[in-house]
Amino acid sequence: MQGATLQLGSQGPSVSQLQSRLNMVLAGLPRLTVDGRFGMKTQQAVCAFQQRMGLAVTGVVDQKTAAILGVSLAGSAAGPAAPGAPVPAAGGAVDLSLYGVVADAVIEGFKLVVSPVLVMTGPASALPRAVVGQIHEMVNAAFHAFVAGVRSVVKMTVQVGQSAAGMFVQQLRAIFGQAVTAIKFALQRLAAIPAVAAHVVAQFQRAIAGCMSVVESAVAQLRDTAQSAKDVARQIAIGLAANARGIG
Repeated sequence: MQGATLQLGSQGPSVSQLQSRLNMVLAGLPRLTVDGRFGMKTQQAVCAFQQRMGLAVTGVVDQKTAAILGVSLAGSAAGPAAPGAPVPAAGGAVDLSLYGVVADAVIEGFKLVVSPVLVMTGPASALPRAVVGQIHEMVNAAFHAFVAGVRSVVKMTVQVGQSAAGMFVQQLRAIFGQAVTAIKFALQRLAAIPAVAAHVVAQFQRAIAGCMSVVESAVAQLRDTAQSAKDVARQIAIGLAANARGIG
């Protein structure tokens, strides 16, 4: 959604998602009340996050801040629901807990890819300590936001008659894309060291491309049955593990 922001006075599901993410990544600071209202405390938390990530401290959640946090800028009171937000289910509902096994496989598989990224930018890389610390913090924040987002999807509901598999796949793709964007942004902090950056970014780009292919191929076969969920989860686990072994 081009030009959209979350700022003082904003309300809706996206603000609730933002507040949940901030509570998760700003450990040690006072927790926000997740009420969907962007007030002064939420603005202060956004400023703290932006300062920690090396972003312009504005207190406004723009496209760049949203990507790093893994939140959607859509989903105000008048807009569509953000990824991870509950779907109203008048007249009966079906939850997405059936796909918990797929969510677990995606999380564990993505962790296998993120871990080598942290190793490649660790102490052995001879990068400045400040750079290493910032990259690790940003990558970890993106991964934890990804995990929380995927976990929230399996708690969603759809109306009876809607495709539960279709909704799960739609939300999973959005959350995965946000995580990839956020980690790519984190690695851009290496731009001051071109030789190292080229190696790390190239490795990661190949890994992420592989992850996207594995997940896209697997979830395309997902159906509204427990057996289908197990089969897709197994395919994702094998594919992402193989992809992670190709890093480094």
